[in-house]
Amino acid sequence: MWAWCWAWKCSRLARSGREWHQLLELCAPSGALLVDPDGVYDPAEHNDRMPLGLKGTISEAELHLIKQRMWNGRIGKARRGELAVPLPVGYLRRPDGQVVRDPDQQVQAVVRLVFDLFDELAAINAVLRFLVDHGIQIGTESVRSPNSGRWPGAVPGGS
Repeated sequence: MWAWCWAWKCSRLARSGREWHQLLELCAPSGALLVDPDGVYDPAEHNDRMPLGLKGTISEAELHLIKQRMWNGRIGKARRGELAVPLPVGYLRRPDGQVVRDPDQQVQAVVRLVFDLFDELAAINAVLRFLVDHGIQIGTESVRSPNSGRWPGAVPGGS
């Protein structure tokens, strides 16, 4: 009786060499076969183990290249000034991409209060406790907000 492991794309299993080789080591002693569109492989056989090892190595290299391309794309956007990163509370991004201080005086006052409290109390937990105890809300952002730039306040530590 044969046991087998069917994989449409073995490369999906080979995101790290350790995981891939662990699969091969588990299949070999039990006599389980690895099956993919390219063929049927017996990890216990040297002639089948070599192409399986190469598939795992190539897959791992492809993953590295994909990550490198994504990083290079991000760096390119940053060089062109097109990389939009999440902004801290108190700042807004205009539709033209320019970053500006929030014109809402209440938002500016709360941000100043947080920094002043931290200077005084020297611990972020103490600042948070003060804000919660006094019901002071801090604006939160949601990238997918339909309000595009105006965010509802949230009580720190609340849900």
